Amino acid sequence: MTLKMTRFFMAALLAGTAIVPASMQAASASAAQAGSSAEPKQPANSETNAIRKAVEQGLLSGDANGDLRAYAPLTRQELAIALAKALKLPLPQSASNFRDIPSARWSSGYIQAVAKAGLLGGDSKGNFRPNAGVTREELAVVLVRAIKADQTAGGRTVDIRDRASVGVWAAKAVETAVRLGFMETTNGKFNPKASVQRQEAASVLVRVFEHTDKTAAIQEISGDTITLDGVVYRIGDSLKGLLNTQNRQALQGVVLHYRSENRKIEQAASLEIVNNGTVLELGAANSVGTLRISGNSVTVGGQGAERIEVGADISDVTLNLSADRLQIESKGKLSINGKSKFRTAVIQDTALRLTTGQDIRIETLELPIGTKISQFFDLLPTQHQVFGVDIGLDDRTIDVLGINRHPQPASGTPPLTMRLAEGVKTFSLAGLFVDPDQDPLTYKIEPADPSVAKFDIEGTSLKITALKAGTTQVVLSAEDGKGGHSAWNYSFYVSDFDLRIPHSREVSDIPNSPPIAANWLVSVAAPLDEGVQTLDLSNAFYDQDALTYSAVSENPGIAVAEAKGERLTITPTGAGHVLIKVIANDGKAGGIGYFYVGVTVNAPFPS
Repeated sequence: MTLKMTRFFMAALLAGTAIVPASMQAASASAAQAGSSAEPKQPANSETNAIRKAVEQGLLSGDANGDLRAYAPLTRQELAIALAKALKLPLPQSASNFRDIPSARWSSGYIQAVAKAGLLGGDSKGNFRPNAGVTREELAVVLVRAIKADQTAGGRTVDIRDRASVGVWAAKAVETAVRLGFMETTNGKFNPKASVQRQEAASVLVRVFEHTDKTAAIQEISGDTITLDGVVYRIGDSLKGLLNTQNRQALQGVVLHYRSENRKIEQAASLEIVNNGTVLELGAANSVGTLRISGNSVTVGGQGAERIEVGADISDVTLNLSADRLQIESKGKLSINGKSKFRTAVIQDTALRLTTGQDIRIETLELPIGTKISQFFDLLPTQHQVFGVDIGLDDRTIDVLGINRHPQPASGTPPLTMRLAEGVKTFSLAGLFVDPDQDPLTYKIEPADPSVAKFDIEGTSLKITALKAGTTQVVLSAEDGKGGHSAWNYSFYVSDFDLRIPHSREVSDIPNSPPIAANWLVSVAAPLDEGVQTLDLSNAFYDQDALTYSAVSENPGIAVAEAKGERLTITPTGAGHVLIKVIANDGKAGGIGYFYVGVTVNAPFPS
């Protein structure tokens, strides 16, 4: 609640001219104005310190005679007005539900509002009794109900000596009001049946409905409450992952900048850790605006801070969290370990020497103007650790950045076929892949059907042993040992007949033979940004019969193929390597032949 609003509802509660029928307001206005410069008559009793403080702060004023009526009993009507204004309850325009409250009565809207909110009701006869006094136990019930504190655990130790005098219906609320510091006891007694005086009501209402923006050291955490500067506050749901009994020891002495409303903290603008060796779990996302670390060897985890600040004299911190911003004020050597991710990290002092663990990730690093990244790190971070520099110079080399490039296919193609009669053949893999970082490559080959052929690799030598006629899918891969890899995925064919065109017999004596491919493999480069490639199939097969053609891509995600007449079109769709099977059919029994087109699709070179 703002100071202005506090003055407003306190004046309505306590000023002698505030609670009057509408017909009398005009008549009393001149008297109130005439008395505005008069000094209020203050009771001498020390029990009125609270109301004096309210007067000093400008919250209260006297009537025409300077009388605050501090010891007058608080009425139900006055309490209704104060509650409605403090809670900002909407004032109904409907007819009054109480027999003794006419709809035209100036306080009817306030009374209807608190009744609708379930805070104050009528008696069995339907009367509100506006001028009746309020007892202390009644006030306790209303306050606890008004701010929904009935389920709050923790707070001060309670010892109410006259507990037996408290009504059963009010016992829990009285205990809660004392435990949370809303109301006090006198010599251990609550005096539940005593009437509430206006000066006491002023003190209690200002205390409960206070709006604050303060900074204080944490003294105690108990249940759902936290004690700051001797005042007990309830902990809002958004902060319970941080301000809880599990973190009690870690939070001792921590400085908290908080905002509270109705004795409840819903937002922590900042939190400062001052003790060395503190281990703290922040809890839910964005529960704290800024976490400042002013102690050494501090460990912080969780997702609860938007901004992390590391103080000037800190040399060692462990962070296991994610945050938008990391601000580093250290002026000497600083080691940051743990597993964290920051959108932006800012280095403020040119004297900093920073060491970060392998699992510290910074998307953008901001340096002091005119400096370069090598000035601040004994071991330059890789791009995996610091992606880029926004302010200042990034003078890291490619090697330091740690960018590992994948092996790329070279001009060669893997072996696609052999005859069963050949038994064993050896092929070199040396020309199939090239590594742009000149890393040594190791090769691996995996056939889907090992019964067709046996594949053995030693260094860059591939030995293939034909076992039976047939086809198997094969994956041949190259790896650089740093996570980079590339692979061919293709079909390997073992034939059990001689593919040469027969000449020793007349064609009329020969049963129908399948079309024979002029080449078993044709290599094609199809850059992704150059679109469709076209091949002529008119001389691709040996056969005296008329042929029809079709084509099938083994991975349409890399290239799509289509045969139209004697033309094969290849449309690249994604970077990689793929085999396209081109099939010729002479329309007769057994008259099918095929060959492969090895297609390499490269993505456009980045600018």
